[in-house]
Amino acid sequence: MRAKIDGSFQTYFKAILALAITICMVRLYEYFSIAAKSFVNRTFYFELAGLVYDIWACLIYSLVFGFLFLLLTAINKRLATGFLHMMNTLFIILYL
Repeated sequence: MRAKIDGSFQTYFKAILALAITICMVRLYEYFSIAAKSFVNRTFYFELAGLVYDIWACLIYSLVFGFLFLLLTAINKRLATGFLHMMNTLFIILYL
């Protein structure tokens, strides 16, 4: 049982890291495609502040769904992994 939980933590942290990197890449894309062409002064600082809030939102999200992931891992690891991937995809779609 202990090995199952340790493997679940590795899967969980890899998925959350991938989510955080994806969110940061979307923020950088927004900066280079949209904000760099705006007439607002210091857009880079605004985008950097937004990046901090994005990472904060990702950490809160990971805390909430971490508990659900651990509960589902007790039932079935594949079910928990599938649930986490579906929620990450939904979070990215809602973020866009």
